Amino acid sequence: IVTSQLAGSLRLNATRKRIQPFVTAGGGWANLHRSGSGDLGTIAIERTTNSFVAPFGAGITGYIGKHAVIDARGSYNLITEKDFSTGGARPDMWAANLRFGYAF
Repeated sequence: IVTSQLAGSLRLNATRKRIQPFVTAGGGWANLHRSGSGDLGTIAIERTTNSFVAPFGAGITGYIGKHAVIDARGSYNLITEKDFSTGGARPDMWAANLRFGYAF
């Protein structure tokens, strides 16, 4: 099963200081595609299915010196389509990230 998503989010910072807690929310499109052959067991989905996706997240960003950035965040993508599985469960996805970067 391969999932493709196209989504956008808005970010709201709690402060304008060097440490910035934030929340994000948005919307977009998700496509779930089954490829290959063989028995998929209990998974019964169409070959291709589209759905609305609502990404939510929260995290904290810290600015170190003039240009270094560290960012820790968690995100949850709520997918509205329930026909991806036989049990009627949504195939929601979550992620946790820790990023280091350079700000211009």
